[in-house]
Amino acid sequence: CKIIIFANRWKFFKMEQEEQRTIPTLGSIYFAIKNISYEEVIKRLNISKHKICSAKDAFACLYSQDTQSNVIVSHQTENWIFLYLKHGSYYDCKSIVQMLLNNSKNKVNFYFSDSCIDCYQWIISENGKIIREFSYSMSIISNNFGDYITKIEKKFIQNLVLENEGNEFIFGEDVADSVFESTCEIKKIPESLLFTTGQINGMCKFSVAKKCKSLIISLL
Repeated sequence: CKIIIFANRWKFFKMEQEEQRTIPTLGSIYFAIKNISYEEVIKRLNISKHKICSAKDAFACLYSQDTQSNVIVSHQTENWIFLYLKHGSYYDCKSIVQMLLNNSKNKVNFYFSDSCIDCYQWIISENGKIIREFSYSMSIISNNFGDYITKIEKKFIQNLVLENEGNEFIFGEDVADSVFESTCEIKKIPESLLFTTGQINGMCKFSVAKKCKSLIISLL
């Protein structure tokens, strides 16, 4: 019971933190894209536009029943674009990264963090190449390619591998936050930044979130 109470308190604490964030991350499947124009992102992912709206309305769309949109894409801000997949939309996120990199000097990072299903994943690129991939769910690391991005990430993974009971407990969301903050220069979405809602067309559907959910079900 004490563990459950602690977990719930931590969840509410993280929710309060999330409300104060200027870039929503908790439970989101999202990408930070640099050196690619808004028009090129729309073209490469074959996104059919639905409407252009404020950031507030765009993020509300992620949780809505709107069937006309499964993705929101920001317009450029300081040469960066943010792309979020709608909850319940399943796509191969690595394929999206590779399509946007396209052997260029573009920078495309993917992040996913959700403590409810104990799943944390990221793909980091530099100079048009993927340099870091990490995938974790339910105490299982399924992908750990490349060098650590942050010290807390290194400590988190080493604790999982060594399985030492005396190790300091590290929350996966804090690790994911540290990776994002170290690999994206934008810390605040301007209130005036516009987003486009729409549909990604013609891509094979698969999701890290769906994979994590399947793993949980198999363990029950």
